[in-house]
Amino acid sequence: MVLNNTSDKAPIEPINQKLRILVSAPPFVHMREELESLVEKFTFEVSWSSSLQQLTEEELISQLAKYDGWILGDDPCSEAVLSAGRRGKLKAIVKWGVGVDNVDFKALHELGIAFKNTPGVFGKEVADLAMGYLISLFRGIIPVHSSTSIGNWLKWRGSSLENKKVGVVGYGSIGKNLVKRLLAADVEVYVYEINSNVLNDSTDFIVRSWPDGVNQLDAIILACPLTRENQYMINKNVISKMKQSCYIINMSRGKLIREKDLAKALIAGNLSGAALDVFEEEPLPRISPLRDCKNIIFGSHNGSNTIEAVTRTSLMTLELMQELLRVKHRDL
Repeated sequence: MVLNNTSDKAPIEPINQKLRILVSAPPFVHMREELESLVEKFTFEVSWSSSLQQLTEEELISQLAKYDGWILGDDPCSEAVLSAGRRGKLKAIVKWGVGVDNVDFKALHELGIAFKNTPGVFGKEVADLAMGYLISLFRGIIPVHSSTSIGNWLKWRGSSLENKKVGVVGYGSIGKNLVKRLLAADVEVYVYEINSNVLNDSTDFIVRSWPDGVNQLDAIILACPLTRENQYMINKNVISKMKQSCYIINMSRGKLIREKDLAKALIAGNLSGAALDVFEEEPLPRISPLRDCKNIIFGSHNGSNTIEAVTRTSLMTLELMQELLRVKHRDL
């Protein structure tokens, strides 16, 4: 369901003046040239972030007030940023993507800024990459490549996926697509989901409450939103219950894992390995203890970044912004 804090359901009327929006979502900005003709079809003027990374709070506070709308990625959408924007022209925000843990909804409501996001747009793409990480870990694709590229001929003894026990945390769009792929690979699937009522009819996998049964799993894939309740759900206490042969894959948010605990476990050999597409701090700091781990695959928060997904989602955000600005303009 699209998150939406505007209740206006009246017919949309045309805009009579040129409105300006800021696009700071990095994948959208990165494909600016390819999507230029698409952007031109809309009635507002688009300004692009000069950075391919998320903007800082200070950068946003200094410039957001001159825009009527904002298409953001994982930029800080805090009370300070929203207040600065609202003191100027800011009326509407669309989140490019699924996760909204960077958005202050209380401030949005109090300031009367319209908001929507784009849930369910990346389920297949992120699930594809998660499967790539899983297979790479089980079969040692990265170390074999690295060895062969420097002239060696490493014979890595991997493990078969068939009959392995894999836990999927979260059963939203990503989780559902991931479960389909795992079942096709003859994997025994365990789903961890707070709203277990929606899963009761399934006979293809087993539903559990976190962290029940983690000691039985061969791999754990995180595909859930970050909340106050599940922050650092992977920590030293939970890791101590896992098999030494277990792998951890994070496709969601970095703060689901306490990285220092994960690094210690990997270095000590208490886990077989990990693949992380997201981190507590992004980009990954040069001094991160994770860099001392040998049995790890690093991503760059890039699970959704395919040509097809970026094009599809960017068009959706523009359409949502057009709708919100038209509604809001009529109310002024």
